[in-house]
Amino acid sequence: MEAFLRTEANRHTRILIVELGDGRTAKLYGDPAKAVAFLLIFNNSTVKSWVRGKGLKFETAEEVCEAIEALSRNPLTWREAAERGFLQNPAPQRVLRALALDAILKK
Repeated sequence: MEAFLRTEANRHTRILIVELGDGRTAKLYGDPAKAVAFLLIFNNSTVKSWVRGKGLKFETAEEVCEAIEALSRNPLTWREAAERGFLQNPAPQRVLRALALDAILKK
């Protein structure tokens, strides 16, 4: 799947924007979520080139895109990211499983 990565200014911070191939857009706030997204992208994708107006183009699997979308909906702290192993082993399956469990337990 083709996707694009860029940042945008939002008041006093930068937002990580990931445009997924089929019109979906994930906006990530907070440094822990951004770090995990970067690790997911750069460890599990093929980086292509910079595209003017869109950002950094990369090819990745659908499950990486799903994991990035899940990260955009669930804010993380550094402690949570480290305890769950997202920083040590940023596997999309691990991220999806942990965030799905959190969503179920919070309801």
